[in-house]
Order: sequence, then C-alpha cells, then structure tokens
Amino acid sequence: MLPEQAQPDEHLPADLRYSRYEWQGETLVLKGGLHSCYFVDATLMINADGSVAPCSFDAQGLLTLGDANTQSVAAIWQGQPLRELRHKLQQERQTLSPCNKCSVGSQLFL
Repeated sequence: MLPEQAQPDEHLPADLRYSRYEWQGETLVLKGGLHSCYFVDATLMINADGSVAPCSFDAQGLLTLGDANTQSVAAIWQGQPLRELRHKLQQERQTLSPCNKCSVGSQLFL
C-alpha cells in the first residue's frame, strides 16, 4: 500500500484499528514505526531481466543490488551494494523507498 496510490482509503480496513497504516496529516504512515528488516539477511530476488533486488517487496527494482547475468549470486550477496543497504536499513530506513512503506519488522495491527 503506497500513499501515492489514487485512493488509498479504499484499501484500508473499515475499522482502522486493524490497519497497519494511519494518516498523519496528508501522509499515510506505518503504525508503530519501522524496525529492522530480516529479509536483507536471508533473501534476494532475481528479476526476469537478471537484476537483483533485496526482496519481493521491491517489485519495481528501486534498490538494484547487481546483475545476475554478469555476477554470481555469491558476489552480489557479499557485495558492497547489499552491505550498504543493510547499514542504511539500520540507520535510516525511513529514507529508503520502498523500505519505508514495507510492514516487515513493524508492529502489526493493534
């Protein structure tokens, strides 16, 4: 669920106590804030074009970590882009898209 969608309210539960998101002014934000992401320590996603993303939540490839057509998965896993992403997620996750909208590691619901 992205705030950029035309009508995000139609995707939120009728009873907002069960929503992972809440409105803060004009911005839709995750309830309970953002916590650590365990996906970057366990997964990679190789797209059809060979680009590698940290996880399936980055379906648009905003955080490309490498190219499986020209690099081994081991090289990508141990590479500088993924190391930097792991560090940024610890220090400044709220600035990283799509990570700042992802519910992984968040407080869910109530």
